[in-house]
Amino acid sequence: MASQNLKIGNKGYIATGMITGNIHMADLWEFDPTGVGIDEQLRLEVSIYPNPSNGIFTLQTNQFGIKMDIYDIQGRLMYSEKLGEFKSAINTNLSKGVYLLKLTSSEGSFSQKLIIQ
Repeated sequence: MASQNLKIGNKGYIATGMITGNIHMADLWEFDPTGVGIDEQLRLEVSIYPNPSNGIFTLQTNQFGIKMDIYDIQGRLMYSEKLGEFKSAINTNLSKGVYLLKLTSSEGSFSQKLIIQ
């Protein structure tokens, strides 16, 4: 297992991965190292289910008016929506693959790996 840390602008990224035979496994996490403390992170509560999904999933938060962006593994924005409810049914129509789901609110941001099967 290899791990790599890098910084682009104000954002930090952590990538991990391994190669076993012909199988490549990798994860990428984005974080904002400026002013993100434990208290800030706990203000935004998020539940995403099912994950993995077929592209249709439920997103539940404790805040109203959150912006949701979904990026592919190359960093391209694939889906974006402003959520007007605390619990939303999401239908992305995305192809099978691994994506990065990012939620942004006035309280901070949250990122999680999203798997579409």
